[in-house]
Amino acid sequence: MSAPELEEIRQILRDVAASQKETERMSQETERRFQETERMSQETERRFQETDRELKETFREMRRIVNSVSRQIGCVHRSIGHSVEAYFQTALRKDLNFAGIAFDDMLSNVKRSKRGGRNCEFDIVLVNHDAVAVIDAKHRIHREQVEELAARKVSVFREFFPEYQNYKVYLGLAGFSLERDAEAAARTYGVGLLKQDGDAVETVDIPLKAY
Repeated sequence: MSAPELEEIRQILRDVAASQKETERMSQETERRFQETERMSQETERRFQETDRELKETFREMRRIVNSVSRQIGCVHRSIGHSVEAYFQTALRKDLNFAGIAFDDMLSNVKRSKRGGRNCEFDIVLVNHDAVAVIDAKHRIHREQVEELAARKVSVFREFFPEYQNYKVYLGLAGFSLERDAEAAARTYGVGLLKQDGDAVETVDIPLKAY
């Protein structure tokens, strides 16, 4: 074998060795990048889990605050409701008169229950020898409350209080204020209205309907 041929073989071997080294370097670089990608993926997963935990904790705190505020609002509403009831119960107890009709007795916060979990409650019930007045006390009277009283609650009263089946039933709403269309609805259904007027109680002039 001639010297040039030997030199060519040696060059080929050197090129193969260099190529192997480059391949090994690239393989190591690929492995390094893979490990870096894996580390970043793990870090991303850790941060995602941390964010998820923080979000869940935030939602739990928000839910706790909302529930707390809801309970407080509910307590305020109940307190206002009790105040309205007490105000009109005290006023009506003085003369037992509703819309010009004299009554003999007043029942407050009357409750009745039936089997199956059905129950009802009426804020004020005035009674005489042949008539009862069923009055709901509201902070602010709305048209829908007038309609519900005339369309549903009078039937509920008749059902739960059969001892008054032969009595005329008059309906009323008492409140500290009125929505604009509440009085018009009351006139339509013949429902009496009582409202606060300073320290007194004003009876809105509405012809009552006997139900």
